[in-house]
Amino acid sequence: MKKTIIIMIVILFGIIFGTTKVEAASANITASSTEVIVGTPVTITVNIHGAAWQINVSGAVSGAFSDNTDDAEDGDITKTLSFTPTSAGSYTVNLSGNVTGGDDTRATGVSGSVTISVKDKEQSLNNDNTQNQNSGNDNSNSDNNEEKPIISSNANLANLGIYKYDFKGFRAANTSYNTTVPNDVTSVSVYAIPQDKGATYTVSGNKNLDVGTNKVVVTVTAADKKTKKTYYIYVARKENEEKQEEVIPNAIEEKDEKKEEEEPLKVISIAIDENSEIYLEPEFKTDIYEYVINLKDKDKEEKIDKIPLTVVTNRQDVKIEILGNDNLIDGENVILITITGKDENEKLKYKITVNKNLEEKKEEEATKEVISEIEENIIEEIPWYINYKWYIAGSIILVVLIVLVIIFNIRRKEDKEFYNIEVGGIKDNEEIKSIQDNEKNSNKEYENDDVLNNIPKKHKKSYKHGKHS
Repeated sequence: MKKTIIIMIVILFGIIFGTTKVEAASANITASSTEVIVGTPVTITVNIHGAAWQINVSGAVSGAFSDNTDDAEDGDITKTLSFTPTSAGSYTVNLSGNVTGGDDTRATGVSGSVTISVKDKEQSLNNDNTQNQNSGNDNSNSDNNEEKPIISSNANLANLGIYKYDFKGFRAANTSYNTTVPNDVTSVSVYAIPQDKGATYTVSGNKNLDVGTNKVVVTVTAADKKTKKTYYIYVARKENEEKQEEVIPNAIEEKDEKKEEEEPLKVISIAIDENSEIYLEPEFKTDIYEYVINLKDKDKEEKIDKIPLTVVTNRQDVKIEILGNDNLIDGENVILITITGKDENEKLKYKITVNKNLEEKKEEEATKEVISEIEENIIEEIPWYINYKWYIAGSIILVVLIVLVIIFNIRRKEDKEFYNIEVGGIKDNEEIKSIQDNEKNSNKEYENDDVLNNIPKKHKKSYKHGKHS
């Protein structure tokens, strides 16, 4: 019995202290450098820890990794991608997917991103020279070094028209349009939407219309109060006899259309509905190809799952494709805008990174990290929490062993009671042996019914034939 107890204690200690710590399945993304000059190659590294993984990389460079270890045990895997930036700006590479550990029953979702700031060579040299010049002037007035805000010089319109008697085919580059109104119309209501929210406009010539051609002038003034652009709407008021005066196309319109055909493909603006209170950062410029939108709708009743944007180009013969602007999720979203001309090789690409409730999501992730650290500390102090499956299995084995020991002791007790029973005046084993010897000598079967009746049934046969000693 003592030996059995010792064995049980050894098994119990093995279960409790024999477990080892298992590192959680994970993946992260890093860049060889987060600040580079145009033309400098950048290496993106993806580090994976687990037994199986499905990883997607998107953004400035893309790729997909899906595999598992040969022995289905956790391992450390490194994957690399590279790209060479060709223009200045901000480049972001995103990581998403899941990783499964060797002891996990479910996959763990993983995500991350890294942003690389790319500068022109001249800009980099100017920054270095500026830093060297400022290194000896630490006591200079800090107010003089503050960067002044950039005021937009964009005087283009995103849309233009006349209520009820509107015309078709508005383009920001075209400054001249024609429309016709009945004879009983003496004034028209003009609507105009500037591309830049800081721009203003005025309308003249839209009242007291004469029969025939009237020139309505829309003057747009940019936010810098210096840059101006004028649009013309030629309104033909019909005569009483319902005869429409022939409107001669304005020479300016012909000139603009001819110029448009000669110009290369260009995006005039990426306009967003002003009522949405959503803005691009930085402000749109034709030669800037990456933008950021910081979006918050946690406290709003109506959630925003799509950005109300409009792409305006200098030509009509283009194909505009917008990807990633549906079902926006909390966190980082990437919208890719591709504009293709008649020639498939003539393409422009713009990228908009939408950070939806990003700060709130980071707070949630930080809370999860704190909880995870607390759990890890608990795991380090109480090893059997690390792998609960072994703990449960060990507990079951321990219970089975205890049950077997109890059954063994009960059987031994029954046998002992049998051997010490009083049967017809027989008091001990020596008397039983004497009777058995007499049976053998006389070759008679032992038929003492009174004795047999007091012997347990399972021992009668053995007792009668003298097999107990």
